[in-house]
Formats: sequence, structure tokens, C-alpha cells
Amino acid sequence: MLNSSVYSRLTINSSGNLQRLFWSPTASTWNLYWSFPRDICDNYSETCGRFGICNADVFPVCKCLSGFRPRDEHSWFDLQDGSSGCVWSSKLDCGSAGFLALKSMKLPEGGSGCIFWLVDLVDMRQFAESENGGQDLYVRVAASDLEQSPTTRSSKNGSSNGKPVVMIVGIIVGICAGLITLLILLYLKRKNRQPLTKSITYRTGSKERVDGETVMDELDLPLFDFDTLTMATNNFSTTNELGEGGFGCVYKGTLPGGEVVAVKRLSRVSDQGIEELTNEIRLIAKLQHRNLVRLLGCCIEFEEKLLIYEFMKNRSLDTFLFGKVRVNFGSSLCLTCGYCLNLTCSSKE
Repeated sequence: MLNSSVYSRLTINSSGNLQRLFWSPTASTWNLYWSFPRDICDNYSETCGRFGICNADVFPVCKCLSGFRPRDEHSWFDLQDGSSGCVWSSKLDCGSAGFLALKSMKLPEGGSGCIFWLVDLVDMRQFAESENGGQDLYVRVAASDLEQSPTTRSSKNGSSNGKPVVMIVGIIVGICAGLITLLILLYLKRKNRQPLTKSITYRTGSKERVDGETVMDELDLPLFDFDTLTMATNNFSTTNELGEGGFGCVYKGTLPGGEVVAVKRLSRVSDQGIEELTNEIRLIAKLQHRNLVRLLGCCIEFEEKLLIYEFMKNRSLDTFLFGKVRVNFGSSLCLTCGYCLNLTCSSKE
């Protein structure tokens, strides 16, 4: 200490640690200034033995140099006692031996500078990168061990750093390929589920867009948009429901132009497929008659299949014959005869 008014002393305690203490006048006690050894790695040659590297920041603290193996593996691995040190894994050959470079090393026996050691190396310690301490140490090992050492592999064409990069690139490429495949599958699935008007157009001819409706040239029958029918029927509300049959429900709807229609929404569980529905549309479209309810159009989108009919203001015949309010026998007979007459006229025409 530079201050002569400060009293200090250097002692060795009962544990063998070297301590420097200074006197505190205010507290009237001796306070510790520094102590040695600071940790287990400062114990000379006792911790990791010959050719062993000590690192107090990791566990186990001892490891052998590359090209060396524990002298007593039982003590080294089972008892975590590295004091027996390490020995060469392979015999040295003067013609093929090389030097292994070790970074950030405390040189044996506290030396520094350019020094040669011709005996066993002891008291070696490796500092962490954050400590910015130590020097480069070159240890002679067999050529076979030199090629297998991590330090040597990292210096050859960057292969040590290249492997993680290759793995990362491979993982990224694999993920991208998987995402692209998934997107392609979703696109194909969506394409197959496009509004089925394309399949009907394939059978019936070309189409064009007129006033929001798709017109098929062969049948001259409009294809309505599903969203338009949803709005027309108030989202297929039960208050708009006119009736229910084996193939689905019929709803009353009002188109944007004000026309009132009857929308028959086929059930999704119906056995009627697209081909059968197309044939039904063809037949009904060709049977337009003043005595029959006219088919105004249809809607086929995804799983939805709907038929749009002319709305009957006076309701159907079964309402009067089998409804809650029964008509008398004479009126029922008159209605039945009129119905039969219309069927006869329709068949003749």
C-alpha cells in the first residue's frame, strides 16, 4: 500500500490460505484485502494434476487436454477427483506429431512470455472469454489426436462453424418446403370446392354476368349468388320458412329488385348429388308452363344447393285440402277438379 498511515499485514491462516489484511481505525478490526488461492483452480497441481485444465466456471472443473485421457478414470469420472491428472491417448511419433493451440490459458507454474516446457504440464487454467486473460499455449500431441481436436477442426475450412450453419439452413429449407406443400394442397382443395357453377357450365354451355346473375346460354337460366339469397331470406330465418320436405326447406325471400320468390334450400344430408340436381334443373327449366310454378334460377356454391321458384301468393293446394282450416266438401271438389283440369291441359300442351 502506498499510504504509510495504513497498517497491513500478510498472514497464512490455518487452512494454508495467504491473506493480506489492513487495519480499520474506526472499527478497530483487521479487514481482508485479498486472499489466495481465490478458488479451487489456484491450488498448485492438486486439482487437475498433470496435463489437466482447470476451469472454475464449469462442472466438472477438470478436463484433459485434447489428445490426452484421464490417468485414473474411476477417480476422474465417478469420484470427480482429477488430481491424478491425464496421460497421452496415443504415443508420440516425432515424424507426425503436431502442436495443439489452446487459447486464454494461464501458463504452467505462473509463467508468461515465450517459454518452452520439456516436462509434464501442471497448474494450467483456462480463463473465460469475458475475463480477457491468459495467453496462447501450444501442446505437442500425436497427429491422429491433432486431427480430431475441436480447435484443429475449427481451423480447417471453418468446418466446425459450417455444420451448425448447414443444419440451420436445412431446417429452414425443410420448413419452407413444408409450408409451400401445405399451401399447394390448400389451394387445390379450395379449387375443387369452388362454386360448382363451373361444372354446370361445362355441361350446359358458356356463361356471362348480367345484373349480378350468371346466365347459362343453353337453358337461359340464371345462377343466383348465395349471399344474395341469404340476404333475401333474412339469413334463412324460421319466420321466412314456408314449408319443409324430404329434400330440404322452402323459404320466402325478396330479391334486391323487390321480386318475391320461394327459395328451396336442399339439405346437406340429402342423397341428391350434383348430377341429379343438374338433371332436375334441366327438366324443370324445359317444363315452363302457365299452369306450373316457374323455376327462376338456382344457386350451387360449395355445399349449398338452392332452387329459386316463383312465389305462390295463394299458397299450395294441400294447404286448403289438408290445412288447419278445412273447406267444405263442395269447395274441395271444385279445387280438385280444377287441379285435374290443369294437369290435363299441361300434359296436352
